Amino acid sequence: MQEVADSLFLAALATESVFGRSLFRLEASFRLETDRRSCSIDGSTSIGRTLACIFHGFITRQIGERRFRIHRAPSEGGM
Repeated sequence: MQEVADSLFLAALATESVFGRSLFRLEASFRLETDRRSCSIDGSTSIGRTLACIFHGFITRQIGERRFRIHRAPSEGGM
């Protein structure tokens, strides 16, 4: 999980560098739960989607694509 945490930190830093600190803090939402071995990124904004894409790229190279799963959370709108 340390590799996941490191990759998430770097992805957040890269995303913040692109959008600026203020927008990043306003629109990025993510959570790392080491005890559950999970990471959640809110992709409902362009900043969140960018963070998720960068994180996916980093973690794929770091640990390999077969060592993690991605799940899309159901939307709150109930589509």
